[in-house]
Amino acid sequence: MKPIFNEPSAAVAFRSGKLLVATEGAALPNLCVRCGAPHSEIITKRYAWHHPALYLLIIAGLLIYAIVAVVVQKKMELKLPLCDEHAGNYRRNRGIAITLLLVAIPAAIVLSIVSPDSVGWWILLCIVMLLAGAVMIGRINPLQPKKITDTHGFFRGASDAFLLNLAEAPAHIKP
Repeated sequence: MKPIFNEPSAAVAFRSGKLLVATEGAALPNLCVRCGAPHSEIITKRYAWHHPALYLLIIAGLLIYAIVAVVVQKKMELKLPLCDEHAGNYRRNRGIAITLLLVAIPAAIVLSIVSPDSVGWWILLCIVMLLAGAVMIGRINPLQPKKITDTHGFFRGASDAFLLNLAEAPAHIKP
């Protein structure tokens, strides 16, 4: 029988309502983070977060926003247990997203050469593929960060069945 938690660690994980609260490298229960079923695979995810108000910098320019976001973002790595179904969904969706991103521009170029009368449509197709790939990359993560501080990460997307295996976060650790 597998132990309920991954290897012992000084890092800890809690729940706060519907949020998973974790420190870097926290030992999570050996249950799928998405559904609470026994896990079959552990994926390592690196999360980055910055305050949503930084999106206002896009008005000043995309490059300015990107530079500031990279400088001030907080990062955290978690090892997430997933069941066969959710691990398969993650791998499939990641493959689709990467394919969309890699194929978009070459496809638009080739199609524009083959059918030069429809260049505008091919450019539009390229833009749609790039946007779809970028959105998928952002959404395929099993958890989404709500906030990451210097000490804790607060994540949405963990199932109730998973969260019930964690203690409630102490009062001083709240998002």
